[in-house]
Amino acid sequence: MNGREVYKHAVRNMASSARTALEANKLTPDDVTWVVGHQANLRILEGVSERVGIPMERFFLNVDRYGNTSSASVPT
Repeated sequence: MNGREVYKHAVRNMASSARTALEANKLTPDDVTWVVGHQANLRILEGVSERVGIPMERFFLNVDRYGNTSSASVPT
C-alpha cells in the first residue's frame, strides 16, 4: 500500500463528506458535538479535524486502545 496516497485520499474524502453533510443540514463545525469516524489512523482523524474545523476534543477516539478495528470501529 502507498501510505501517503491512502492518507491523502482518506483525509480529502472524509473532510469533503463532513463539509457536505454540514452544508446539507445548514450546520457549522461549532454545531457538532461528537464525530465518530472509522478508527484507522489517528493522523487521518487529525487531518480531518484541521480541514473541517472541528476540534479533536470532539472526536471519539478508541484507536489508541484497540487499533484499526476495520468495520467494527463505530460499534466498538
